[in-house]
Amino acid sequence: MRWQTADQGHDRRPGAPPLTAVAPPKKAVGGEAVDLLLRRMAGGDVIAPPVRHVQLLPMLTVRDSCGRPAH
Repeated sequence: MRWQTADQGHDRRPGAPPLTAVAPPKKAVGGEAVDLLLRRMAGGDVIAPPVRHVQLLPMLTVRDSCGRPAH
């Protein structure tokens, strides 16, 4: 059985085995959110906001929970 988690935040407690984690690029997500907020506050997207797709690459940290060989 293999386990993983979606975020490896600073409040993560070490477990046994250590979980593989996919961490979102938090600064980039925040930057996109601020950009969207500023555009909406300026009145650019008031009536019908366009659909906007943003691709941000997460960071994968492979740990023992996915069968990584022990050191």
